[in-house]
Amino acid sequence: MVLWGDLETIELGDAGMGLPLAVRMALGHSHFEAIHPFSDGNGRVGRMLLALQMSCSGKLPGLWLKRGTFRENSASARALTWLLSNPIFTAKQLSQELAVSPPAANRAIEQLRSRKIVRERTGRQSSRVFAAEEVIELLSRRFGDDPELALQRAQDLLSDTRDT
Repeated sequence: MVLWGDLETIELGDAGMGLPLAVRMALGHSHFEAIHPFSDGNGRVGRMLLALQMSCSGKLPGLWLKRGTFRENSASARALTWLLSNPIFTAKQLSQELAVSPPAANRAIEQLRSRKIVRERTGRQSSRVFAAEEVIELLSRRFGDDPELALQRAQDLLSDTRDT
């Protein structure tokens, strides 16, 4: 079962003329930036495309799946794909998107937190906001920065014992 995308897309992307993922990402990003399709927001969209390329190749969800097992079709397993496009969220949003009860959404969040996939950002008991820091770091990194460094910065945040 592929949790993170269409298997055919992954296989075609991995074909990539024999080029490693990092090279394909760099080429795709440089081509996107060269055409400069928007008057504003090209950098953000370009970085989002990098995260999508990583997710299509199984990189990010693959890393997450190595951190622990998830029961098939559980809210936490289904949340892995959703987090790629919704890296900042509340329990209510997760509950609504996955069509699960609030307690089920909260259990999923706790599973994701314990596996260092998401982190609580607000430090409050109500209206808490959670973040998939690795997705955010990949999307907000500066042009040319190594994706692995962005992932390491995110892991540093996720490993912070204070976890607000």
